Amino acid sequence: MSVATPRNPATPTRSLPVATKKAEEPDAEWWVNPIKWIALVVFIAIPVCAHMEMIEGVAGRIVWTVVVAAIPLFIVLVGYHRWRRICPLAFFSQIPVRLKRPGIKKASPWLEANYYYVSFAIFFFSLWMRLIATNGDGHAIAAFFVMISFAALIFGAFYTGKTWCNYICPLSFIEKIYTEPHGLRETKNSQCTKCTACKKSCPDINEENGYWKEIESVPKRFVYFAFPGLVFGFYFYYYLQAGDWRY
Repeated sequence: MSVATPRNPATPTRSLPVATKKAEEPDAEWWVNPIKWIALVVFIAIPVCAHMEMIEGVAGRIVWTVVVAAIPLFIVLVGYHRWRRICPLAFFSQIPVRLKRPGIKKASPWLEANYYYVSFAIFFFSLWMRLIATNGDGHAIAAFFVMISFAALIFGAFYTGKTWCNYICPLSFIEKIYTEPHGLRETKNSQCTKCTACKKSCPDINEENGYWKEIESVPKRFVYFAFPGLVFGFYFYYYLQAGDWRY
């Protein structure tokens, strides 16, 4: 009597479908990188064009009443993390990282505790410079943009991570005022490719977490409450000097 040969269990009885590689989902934020380069070109063009005789007379209006005035609205619309990836000053501060020569120093304990005062003071100084020099002088505008870009570069060369963005930049607290505790819609964070722990409760990783961690900060409260008064005082100066709002 013949005996049936057992089937090898490893042998499939039917052909199995070939696994196909899952198609990658399109990047919903593909446009952020092109916008970053456009913003950088505009930022560099400002000091270059401010020297041109045909533009010098209106350079102040273009820079302060169009470009700079639109930044808060732009930050709100694109979101905190996207802006952090677009900001031209952030680009300059990260040049040493791109050149494989990043800074290694970390912010001092004093700076960690008082950086809101520092960035607010730099912002205050920038407004004062606008009143006495950069408001309508193309050469002064160019010098200001070059100086602040150079400052961002120097901090990136000596200090690790986003020390400039988190502790020094005069826009750092303004970004938060307009977007904390979170933006209009959820976006990908803007953390560094390699985190160097430059800041506790890093807003580039989780802005809302950073907001609640600093909710009791006295420097933060001072700056947030002082900001509207500073803006009003800046523009009210024109009224006091000229007698109307058309100065």
